[in-house]
Amino acid sequence: MKRNIVSGVFALAVLFIILDNCDAQYNSVGRNCTNPDQVFTECASACSLTCDDYVNPKNWCTLQCIIGCICRPGYAFQTTFGTRCVPISDCRRK
Repeated sequence: MKRNIVSGVFALAVLFIILDNCDAQYNSVGRNCTNPDQVFTECASACSLTCDDYVNPKNWCTLQCIIGCICRPGYAFQTTFGTRCVPISDCRRK
């Protein structure tokens, strides 16, 4: 019985941590993007389109929502960890 109580308390603690983290992420992100080539979204793909992906598309992606700014349609992030969006026509084919 003691083991079940400890497991239940642990599960509740983990749940509160996850919910608190989601709330902090939601409230810390502004609704406006500073880059005019980006738009704000509350549920973007974890695998945002980059020039590298455009040239060599990924075969997989995790199913999760990311809150923040993404490139407008017709644009891609210049690099995987970059914040600059460029027209897809500027992505170089290798």
